[in-house]
Amino acid sequence: MEHPSGVAWPRFEPRLTMMKTTQTWLLLLVFVVVLDTIICPPVKVKKSENKTDDEEKTDEDVNFGLEYERYLKEVVGVLESDEIFKKKLQESNVSEIKSGEIARHLEFVSHNIRTRLDEIKRKEIDRLRQVLKIQQQIKRGMPHVAINPTLLTHRTGENDPDFQMVNKNRVLAHVDHKNPNTFEVEDLAKLIKRASQDLEDIDKQRRDEFKRYELEKEAEKQDKLSHMDEEHRKEEVIKLEGDEEEACRSS
Repeated sequence: MEHPSGVAWPRFEPRLTMMKTTQTWLLLLVFVVVLDTIICPPVKVKKSENKTDDEEKTDEDVNFGLEYERYLKEVVGVLESDEIFKKKLQESNVSEIKSGEIARHLEFVSHNIRTRLDEIKRKEIDRLRQVLKIQQQIKRGMPHVAINPTLLTHRTGENDPDFQMVNKNRVLAHVDHKNPNTFEVEDLAKLIKRASQDLEDIDKQRRDEFKRYELEKEAEKQDKLSHMDEEHRKEEVIKLEGDEEEACRSS
């Protein structure tokens, strides 16, 4: 049965791995919090020499399709290189991180780190200006607008494949656009809070999809069993139960 996914989310084994939650993604981005899974943990797959580079991607290579995902990863990557801030992250709890309270520690990072963050923010501001310009062109009904797909990669239900207009405040919600030149505490707080909310929304979508998948899978199994005689049905049930137990033991 084909997995009912309309977007390029990371592949998963439906019965073995529940989709990673918001907290898990933040963990991958250095916001160290608790992994939250259900059913049973991911199966550990031995690395194959025949696998392609794409098949061997790590969790850090996972792309959730956030519009500002590159910006998020770049900011976190820079902050991770600052030992003081990294230590503060490790000492913080989930609520401090998700609320953006952790951002106040930005004041203690080195000048070099702040300079790199300033550069990253200026690039993001330039990208957002292009996005808003494109949106204005679309709003005015200008035909044949050349759209760079890397500029608009929204995945929320508010947006369609044709890049319909998005609320300006939402597009700018992850940055302090009133200060386009320097990366400040307010920028980090906005980025964390926006990412936390968006990733929670994505997690909910994926959990809902997983539930639908499980229901369809169960219906398919029952339909298959209904067309078997009693002897073969019992054998199939035992086999399926054994497969599930083995999957969990292999994790």
